[in-house]
Amino acid sequence: MARPLTAIVLFASGLGVAAPTAAQAQWYVGAYLGANYTHPATIRVDLPAAQLALRYDDVGFSGEPFASPQYYGIRIGREVGRGRLGVEVEFIHLKVYADPMDAVVTRYAMSHGLNFLLVNLVARQPIANGRASLVGRGGIGPTLPHAETTVLGIEREQYEFGGIGWQAAAGVEIALARRLRAEAEYKFTFARPVIDVAGGTGRTSSATHQVTFGLAVPFPR
Repeated sequence: MARPLTAIVLFASGLGVAAPTAAQAQWYVGAYLGANYTHPATIRVDLPAAQLALRYDDVGFSGEPFASPQYYGIRIGREVGRGRLGVEVEFIHLKVYADPMDAVVTRYAMSHGLNFLLVNLVARQPIANGRASLVGRGGIGPTLPHAETTVLGIEREQYEFGGIGWQAAAGVEIALARRLRAEAEYKFTFARPVIDVAGGTGRTSSATHQVTFGLAVPFPR
């Protein structure tokens, strides 16, 4: 996970330059756990050397969010406009395990993550006299899957660039203390990761519903 986390730090450094300055601007960090469901999808596996072009329709996926390595997310952001707007970087460690297919493709998974590294725009609407906020966010960025496959009996595992993904999310933040917030959120992510397999490539779509719970800590202004 070192490379994705290093990328988060680099993106966050860029936000310090790009974010507008304002009297009410402040940084924050957040982390969360959760659960996910990925819709069944078509998986295509192209193996030019073996002269095979395989298609598996309506393949189911499991997420196993509470098994190690767990589902989790990290956010680093900056609020502006009296806290109602913001920009942030978010890393989502989302897992997908395809159901068994046949004797040719016996494993097709991203159990160390169909990782999303997103730049988000955030909008907040204070409620309950400012002690809570409704939050919406949308973001786009690269996916960095750790693919684990077994094709024609040959195992392969690697991190790689899998294409672009995006998310839309809505939730609520509640102030527990001056420097601590609780967060609950529903998010939907979508990507079409293309991965390397032994002797070729694999591709599918990943449309995933997620429910998360976590904490955020604002930095002092």
